[in-house]
Amino acid sequence: RGGGLPPAAELAAALATCGFITNAPRPDTIRLAPPFILPDDDARAFTTTLSEVLARALSEKAGS
Repeated sequence: RGGGLPPAAELAAALATCGFITNAPRPDTIRLAPPFILPDDDARAFTTTLSEVLARALSEKAGS
């Protein structure tokens, strides 16, 4: 995990508020639940949301 990235549990919690079920089996790992058995549109929505959540988390970390 890079020094500036937030712990996976925090990211999983942020993704939950966006409607995605994830968990953090390790501090540096996010797991989708259910796994990658989903339509392409859902996969695109997840990757877009993950990018937004990461950007927001990094921005908040830089501001503190």
